[in-house]
Amino acid sequence: MWDRFSVFVLFSDGSVYILCPVVPFGSVYKWESVLELYSDAQMFGLKSANSKAVKNSNLAISWLGATFPELNREEVHAENAAVLRAQPYALFDSSISLQGPLRKVSHGVEDDSVHPPVHEGRAVSFLYDLVSKDSILVTAWSGGQLQIDALADEVQPVWKVGSPPRVCLDSTDSIVGLAMICESLSSDTSILKLDVPPDHTLWLGHPPPLLRLAIVDLALPRRSGSVLSMFVDPIISERIYCLHERGIDSV
Repeated sequence: MWDRFSVFVLFSDGSVYILCPVVPFGSVYKWESVLELYSDAQMFGLKSANSKAVKNSNLAISWLGATFPELNREEVHAENAAVLRAQPYALFDSSISLQGPLRKVSHGVEDDSVHPPVHEGRAVSFLYDLVSKDSILVTAWSGGQLQIDALADEVQPVWKVGSPPRVCLDSTDSIVGLAMICESLSSDTSILKLDVPPDHTLWLGHPPPLLRLAIVDLALPRRSGSVLSMFVDPIISERIYCLHERGIDSV
């Protein structure tokens, strides 16, 4: 879904934030993928009884319609438009929000205490992996541990209205660059549970919680400054590799 337009930000303390939507000007996406987002916002967001969900979905529909103008042209169909190219655009009265930090969830309830810290050092590397329809996030720590989490819900775009971006235009008034102050919004104080019906949380701007899958200890020398780089197996998406000073491990 919106993961394809998301940027994940990792801090050295292991906290993860999300910026969405972010799209490089001129980048190309499958027609079906963008149309799915467009239909989802109209079907679940605009029909919601919650005014906040309607507002968020309206912003998303406006952004999608201007970034991919083919969505608004009835003569364009999937048969003659396999891909869509992103046009330079930004909501002129809103800036995207820095969502997070992403909280941990276990047995349906968010609680950091259910996952006591087992890592050492600082977070040094980050990997996003799409396995089937699941979004997997892997954080590597300087002490030699890999923290593997899954997003327990969908990423959704969030804007802060009233915080206009700075726009750079060329001589033809075309957008060539953008700059925004992406503030972190205060999270909802209510506990978000996994067993809540999906229509109760759709398009409300809640950042998706993290579901802990595993902690992998690579048994590296206990010293700070270890360099760990990770990449996904190009053939088997369920497998990741971690390259370090003693060789390479697969998980």
